[in-house]
Amino acid sequence: MLSKSSINTSNCTSMNSVSVIIPVYGVENYIEQCLQSIIHQTMDHSLIECIIINDCTQDRSMEVAQEVIANYTGEMSFRIINHQVNRGLSVSRNTGIKEAKNDYLMFIDSDDYLLDDGLTRLMMMAEQQENDIVMGNFYDEANDCLAIPYKEDLWSQDHSLLYIGIRKVTAWNTLIKRQLFIDHHLRFEEGIYFEDVIFCYTLYQHIKSFAYMAQPSYFYRKNEKGIMCAQRYLHNDKSATDYAKGLKSMLDQLASPFYVAKSLYIHHFFSISLDFYLKQRDYLSDPQSVKKSILQLSRRFALSHLRHGHLLLLMINIFISSPGYHIMRWKLYRRYAYRIELIVNRCSLKRYPLSCIPLL
Repeated sequence: MLSKSSINTSNCTSMNSVSVIIPVYGVENYIEQCLQSIIHQTMDHSLIECIIINDCTQDRSMEVAQEVIANYTGEMSFRIINHQVNRGLSVSRNTGIKEAKNDYLMFIDSDDYLLDDGLTRLMMMAEQQENDIVMGNFYDEANDCLAIPYKEDLWSQDHSLLYIGIRKVTAWNTLIKRQLFIDHHLRFEEGIYFEDVIFCYTLYQHIKSFAYMAQPSYFYRKNEKGIMCAQRYLHNDKSATDYAKGLKSMLDQLASPFYVAKSLYIHHFFSISLDFYLKQRDYLSDPQSVKKSILQLSRRFALSHLRHGHLLLLMINIFISSPGYHIMRWKLYRRYAYRIELIVNRCSLKRYPLSCIPLL
């Protein structure tokens, strides 16, 4: 079921509460604006708790945060959790998940900030149809534009839109029911880059309904000194290894329901992994090992398509794994991904016999 509407936040009162989780590392120039954006939310402050995780930042981020909290006099609650050693973004978020007590959780990167009515609008959408998650649009500073071109809000139970259709895969700027974390033991995979991609892949298969808000609720900026960039983009070998780990993690969970939608999601990640290898192989200590890992996972993926009778997915897999993939940009494929998924759903070994396979 898919419906579209718009949200009017005037004269509306939320009954659900939210825990805002903010990992902090290397953001002394941004943390004040981030916290002030939460303080200026139009949502009832007694329903908001802000959990700040200090991941052993080496700058003045925490001093700035404490000054902002000290000057606040409202009903919003603030808690600071201090890590004893730097443990990375995933562990910081997992600490926040463990500490959270409210109905919904929302992750915010500490170099970004919320628009003033962001939480109110997201919560109203969550409450209108008791959605498990609500995703907001966001403003992308680097590209000076809204990230998603959707013009209308939508509610849906179609997981294909989650896996391939709506927006850039991020854990932030999304209201998520806390009960999902409890029921399904959801956590971010620790010690690995690309944690949002793996987390969202796992999360999406457990939700019953979701909503997307076309208006922006979040301002995104890329901070090269932040908790992600400071680690991820300086270590090509680890990035390559973690691409393989991420692919394996998703393939381990690849089963019904939503096999086709999940497969297209993985195809996207496969294409990024292969693109990274081709661009960075001269800087890797063991490029042949990385290539071998990716190809082994690609073969495993192809065999899975064959077992499930999805020959069109098998062809896509073969295409993405070949040099010919780079002739066509992924954006072109993504533009038609939803139509492709409708076609793929009709493909089975009953319609395409095994005799067709040698022709691929």
